[in-house]
Amino acid sequence: MLWDALKFGYESISWIRNNFLTFLIMAVIGISLWWKMLISQQADGIQKSLPIEPEVEGEKKDAKKKAPEPVPAPAQEVTFAALTRKALTSPATLLKEAAELGVYHVKWIMAAPLVVAASPNIATVVLSEKFNCNRHAYNTDPKGTLSQQGDEHAKSHALLVKIFADSTLTDSLIAQLQSRLASETLPELTEAASSKENLDLLPVFEELWVDVVALWILGVPTPAELSGTSSEVQLQQTKRRERLVEARRCLANLTFVLPTGYAWYFDRLRENVPFTEYFPLPGFREYLARRNGKTKARKIVYEEYKAMATEYKEHGTIRGGLAGALLKETIAALPEGKVLDDAAWQKIYVELEGIQTTAQMPLFSIVPHLLFLLAHSPTNQKLVMAEISKVNAKTALTVKHVSAMTNLNACLLEALRLCPPQAVSYNRTSSQNAYKLPGQWSFPKNQEAFGKDSNSFSPSRFSSFQYTPTDQISKVDAIKSLKSAIENQPPTQQSAFIPFGSGTYACPAQRLALDVCKIAVAEVLRKFELVAVKGRESVDATEIVEDMDEFVYQQSGVLRHADGAPVAVKKRK
Repeated sequence: MLWDALKFGYESISWIRNNFLTFLIMAVIGISLWWKMLISQQADGIQKSLPIEPEVEGEKKDAKKKAPEPVPAPAQEVTFAALTRKALTSPATLLKEAAELGVYHVKWIMAAPLVVAASPNIATVVLSEKFNCNRHAYNTDPKGTLSQQGDEHAKSHALLVKIFADSTLTDSLIAQLQSRLASETLPELTEAASSKENLDLLPVFEELWVDVVALWILGVPTPAELSGTSSEVQLQQTKRRERLVEARRCLANLTFVLPTGYAWYFDRLRENVPFTEYFPLPGFREYLARRNGKTKARKIVYEEYKAMATEYKEHGTIRGGLAGALLKETIAALPEGKVLDDAAWQKIYVELEGIQTTAQMPLFSIVPHLLFLLAHSPTNQKLVMAEISKVNAKTALTVKHVSAMTNLNACLLEALRLCPPQAVSYNRTSSQNAYKLPGQWSFPKNQEAFGKDSNSFSPSRFSSFQYTPTDQISKVDAIKSLKSAIENQPPTQQSAFIPFGSGTYACPAQRLALDVCKIAVAEVLRKFELVAVKGRESVDATEIVEDMDEFVYQQSGVLRHADGAPVAVKKRK
């Protein structure tokens, strides 16, 4: 008996040794299942132990008197063309239906073609059948606030259009970008060139744009602007820049990031369980670090906002950057004799926070995707480099320089066509009480508009194409384009290529985005040659594009290639 037991033990040990990987996988699965069951039991036990608030007698009587909740109307199945025709031919009817259904400002961007109606309360969609979106748009707010919210949105957008029309704002963003590139020259690229290891460009440029946009929005002075000040002031400002950048990285989830399971688990747990109850649970310390980190980060950013308000209230100083531009326009719009109250300042803060996210997201998608495509298209990379080489290597690139680079411009527009940073924007979603817009979304590779090679990376299609930002298009031309789309006329490259949306709510910073993207790409190519990763040197950009249909949504809807943008890097001599 003892001998059999020893023999069984020896055979078990031998089996584990010979099948270690299998045993390890089985052990991990078993422990994971046990851990999830334990967590589930703890959460259920905590939830059941929560005190149930007694129902007040008066509330019980009032509940009986309340009318039953109305059953939401089912979603109306409509085609894009039908919805758009109704918006053009009888906008009043559509507006009335929208109010009854609760639909508010259905906004679709990055589609081809697209226009949003002049009234913010008219649900208008014009989309090519080649670019459909399976979305339900609605607004749950009471009917009384529908018009008011639409008017507020219209005013806010008009203000941003006016602000971004000032070219000095573009210059200030480029100054922040140049400052970052001059101080660090993208150390990840330098390291990749030295180690000869592949580099994924997506996280590199995500960090770059989070840093640059954060400093630009709050008007933090660049080192060049502080060159005439004392060393003590320069040191203080350097620390200030570092603190703000670190805070923004934390809020953008570039630091204090947990494994998905931990983050999801504790986020769900917080909704139902008191803080003290989940303190001893596994993984809590890591979660607490992330949570506390974000709290500290928000405090740092808010301190900057308070400093901006103090500078103006006590000294009448208005800083640079977007914060200063927004403050100037807000003050100019005040009625005579009125000053900024706390509510007005809070509105400025909220606006700046929204722009922080909106500005950084497309930029960290456009630039790495373009560089990735150029790595697989050495011919086009050489053409762009030939244009860059005409500028003295020691001279910082400006908008004037990149505006003359036709090949760079064509490559950027082609990358925008193939890899749009955002596919669609919508307020909220619901399968009820809304217009249901059927179909699946895809990228604007319309063969009628762009030719049979619409799947290929071919910048030459934009070499003689004069792109005009849609916010610069007259209402007459916009209506003409609308009618052309509705009458089902064959789409053209001009009507199908709308990378920043169109109409009343088109992106207000189109020119700025294009200019800073060109400079970022040119500065990188100036110092580094990007080549396809080992084993894929012979794969041209056309094949790469066909493989890039699998995109993922990240950071509130930004489209990024699911497999990243890996390249090999060589330092230019």
